[in-house]
Amino acid sequence: MRQWFDPRDLTNFEPLPVKRDGMFLTDGHTRAVAAFLAGLTQVPVCDETDELDWQAYGRCLQWCLEEQVNTIESLARRIVSPQDYDRLWHQRCDEMHRELGWK
Repeated sequence: MRQWFDPRDLTNFEPLPVKRDGMFLTDGHTRAVAAFLAGLTQVPVCDETDELDWQAYGRCLQWCLEEQVNTIESLARRIVSPQDYDRLWHQRCDEMHRELGWK
């Protein structure tokens, strides 16, 4: 992200998919944090049109509520190393996927 992101030129910045009825990002959280840290207050967004597993997304949204991660600013205060990200996020998602019968 840091290699190509230039806050003065958003031509390579793909729109962030949002679910407007719930007003949340479905992807692109790293790009959103990078834009926030660069001082941007607006970025391109688009409506999420993919069929998503809303049972899984509901759990992710619940985790965010429990951890009080409800804005990009609050997410930006929780940046971790790649190793911690793998341990804290990927393992948690893997556990959820097993619980939902995905794996």
